[in-house]
Amino acid sequence: MTGSFFNTEILGLLVTSFLTATLLPGSSEVALAALLKLGTTPPWPLIIAATLGNTLGSITNWLIGRF
Repeated sequence: MTGSFFNTEILGLLVTSFLTATLLPGSSEVALAALLKLGTTPPWPLIIAATLGNTLGSITNWLIGRF
C-alpha cells in the first residue's frame, strides 16, 4: 500500500509516538528512523504521523496534569 495514508506502518508509528509521549518510556524517533530507512512509505506521511502522535501525547499529559 505504498502512498496510502492509512497503512499499518503509519498507524503503528502514530500509536508508538502517542504511547512513548505518554505512558511508555522510549523514543518514537527510533521507529521513525527505521521506517524512513525501510523506504516502503513516503517520508511526509510518516513525519506527520509521528508529529501528530507526539502532539496528542503531550496534550494528553497536560490534560491528566490539569484535571
